[in-house]
Amino acid sequence: RQGKVEDALAMYKRARRIYRKTLGPESAEVGMVMLNVAIVFKEQGQLEEAMEKYAEAVAIKRRALGDEHAGVADALYAFAMCKEDAVQGGCGRPRRNDCASGGGAEHLQQEGGDGWQ
Repeated sequence: RQGKVEDALAMYKRARRIYRKTLGPESAEVGMVMLNVAIVFKEQGQLEEAMEKYAEAVAIKRRALGDEHAGVADALYAFAMCKEDAVQGGCGRPRRNDCASGGGAEHLQQEGGDGWQ
């Protein structure tokens, strides 16, 4: 399993390099790669590394897409779940909707949208 994870991370690194070269370092695609790297670290139980990559992914996606884009919401949702896992001392796959399919933004709307108080 570890060899497959290392292979996946190497492929993500190559994809990031290509996206940076062809689309620019602040492209949404670079943000997508960083989000996927964060997910790999999270699934491996490496929450500190995962949170660093989530933060980077969110920042890139915000700059590329704007603060109100669904892709930014999905990245924020995944980042929040990772932070929640860190607080709870556990780690694993998302317990709610799969953010990669866009479920994160829908879940937030169902839970009250912008009205978190």
